[in-house]
Order: sequence, then structure tokens, then C-alpha cells
Amino acid sequence: MPPPTSSSPAPVAVPPGIVKIAGPILIADILAWGLYGVLAVQVYIYFLAFPRDRSASRWLVAVVFLLETAQVIVIARDMFEAFARGFGHPGAITALGLSGFSAPIIAGTVGFLVQLFYAYRIKVLSESKIVPILICLMALIQCVGAFISGIRGFIGKDVRNLNTITDRVGHGLFNATSAACDIVIAIAMSYYLPKLDSGVRASTHARIRRIIRLVVGTGSLTAAVAIIDQILFEAFPGTGYFLTPAFVIGKLYSNSMMVIFNSRVEFGSQGEETGVNLSNNSQIGRYPQRNVYHISSGGDETLRGVESEIRSGKKDFIELGHR
Repeated sequence: MPPPTSSSPAPVAVPPGIVKIAGPILIADILAWGLYGVLAVQVYIYFLAFPRDRSASRWLVAVVFLLETAQVIVIARDMFEAFARGFGHPGAITALGLSGFSAPIIAGTVGFLVQLFYAYRIKVLSESKIVPILICLMALIQCVGAFISGIRGFIGKDVRNLNTITDRVGHGLFNATSAACDIVIAIAMSYYLPKLDSGVRASTHARIRRIIRLVVGTGSLTAAVAIIDQILFEAFPGTGYFLTPAFVIGKLYSNSMMVIFNSRVEFGSQGEETGVNLSNNSQIGRYPQRNVYHISSGGDETLRGVESEIRSGKKDFIELGHR
């Protein structure tokens, strides 16, 4: 390599700790895009399997998916600005760009919608308004905290500037209330769902137990990520460690919602041929119909349907096979 000449550009001084900012941002972007791929598959399965769900449910899924799509587009834009257009300029990496919009604002909005979704389900199960109202209030508070954090991101412009009291308040409201809300949801669902689990057929019993496991598992995961995000924000100021959980928590909320919606679909069969029964009108592959289990998609037969059918004593709510 020839020695540098007087016309060669001077090497750019790399500020100390740049890896603590660039590394978490890069990991966050990769995880966000990966989880978006999982979400896209889940949304595709949902619209294919349940074309006759209520309009409200279908609109909720569509709005959440559009928000998540907007987030990954903005993430890609910021990634290009930091690692391509701004290559060689450390300030381009530490600049927040549109991260205030893509991380807290979109994540907070998605979390708000998903928590309202769970609040409605709990209202249906409990026939009480106290717990659902509490969940709605906490969901609103975390959304306000997310918007405060997002606005501060636009004002601060650099990740190293997010160390004011306002930043701590906004971030704390967002993460602490999100975690508390998710824990309340998990506890409420674990309390009310088993009450429906007496005197029902084995298939219904198995489905209820599975829903409980899904809700507790996803709720614990989102609460843990919110807590980790807050710990990293407080313990490592001026770094980008907290950005990794901040960018993925919205994707965890949206995927957890889709897991509940798609829990009505079961894959696999016991015969020689296998396939997937996705709805009354859509099938993938060939299979013996008696061996593939599904819930009829002739309406929004979610937790509301489970409750009403169990209480009315009907025995054929969960259909086996394809009639």
C-alpha cells in the first residue's frame, strides 16, 4: 500500500465508545427486520384462514401491520443514512434521525392497540369493567410516555443527548407502565380463563390451556423486554444499548397478538398425507379431513365465542374435521 500523500484525506477520528452505539443499533435493525418477517407470515395466515372474522378484528390486524411496515421502512432509511451515506462520519451513527418515530412512537402505539385488544378480551371473559379499565389506563399512560420519548428523540438529535429529566420520565413511563400492564394482563387471563375450563370437552380444555400458556408467555416476554430496556437506559447513559430492546418491543407486541388470533389454526395430521386446514374455504395440501383439527371461521370465534359456547352448554363449538 503506498504511503499517504499530502493530498490523502486525513483519517477520521473515531470517538471513544462508538461500538457501544453502532453495535446495538445494527443488532436492533436486524432483529426488527427478522421479527417483521415473522409478523408478515402470521398476518398472511390470518387473512387466509379467517376471511369472515369481524371487521374490527381484521382492521386491527391491518392497522398494526401497516404501523410495523412503516417502522421497518424508517429503520432501513436510518440505517442507510448511518452506514452508507454517512460512512466515515461517526456523527451519522450517533444521530437519531427518525428513530424517535420508529422506536418509541410506533412501538408505543402498537403496544397501546394490543393492550386494548387484551382489555376487550378480559372484559368478555370477566363481565367486569374494573380490570379492563385499569389496563386501558395503563396502556394510555405508556403510550403517552412513548410519545414523550419520541419527541425528545427529535429534539435531542443525538443518542448521547438523551440524558435529561424529560428523557428519564418519558422512558420510565413507557417501560414501567408497559411492563405493569403486561403483567396485569397475564394475571387476569390466567385467573379468568380457567373458570371456563370446567365441564368442557377435551379439545376445548386443551385450547383454553394453550391460550393461557400463550398469553402468560408473551406477556412475560414483553414485560421482561421493557424492564431490560429501562435498566439499560439508566445504567448505560450515552450508549445505544437500550435501543436494541426499544426497537423490537413493538414487534413482540404485534406478534403476540397474531399468535392469539392464529391459535385457532392447528397444523399437522395423523395420516400418511399431511396438510394445513386454514379455513372453511381454504386448504393447503391434501390430508384426511378427520385428522386435521380447526376452528370454523364462520365468524370471529375467539375468546368471546369460547365463553358463550361454554356457558350455553353447546358441545360442538370447536369442530373436529372439515364438515
